[in-house]
Amino acid sequence: MLRSIASITAGFLTWSSLFLATTTLVERLGPDGAGTGAAAPGPGLLGLVLALSIAFSVVAGWVTFKVDRVRALGSSLILGVLLLAVGIVVQRQSWDAMPLWYHLAFLGALIPAVLLGYRLAVTRS
Repeated sequence: MLRSIASITAGFLTWSSLFLATTTLVERLGPDGAGTGAAAPGPGLLGLVLALSIAFSVVAGWVTFKVDRVRALGSSLILGVLLLAVGIVVQRQSWDAMPLWYHLAFLGALIPAVLLGYRLAVTRS
């Protein structure tokens, strides 16, 4: 049980740290360049953030498997649901600032990408 909790925590921290670092960089590269959030990033930067979020979700699923191979599928599912729950809260805060396609794609990709990371780790083990 402790290993399962550790794997979910490791996956969550992996995703969060990678994503926060990336969004900080994107804010610096965004339209105002000052990171003040005054204007939403354009479609190109949003697409980049979305692609990176998917990649980070795959990595998080991989990490979750590596920490707990015994309950890895269940832990990966819990991680995906946790990321989705947090993602809904965060996306809700910026709902009016970003296009609908971004919110839906961002949230819709979290669980499948985490499970893809789990599956890739299983096949490579």
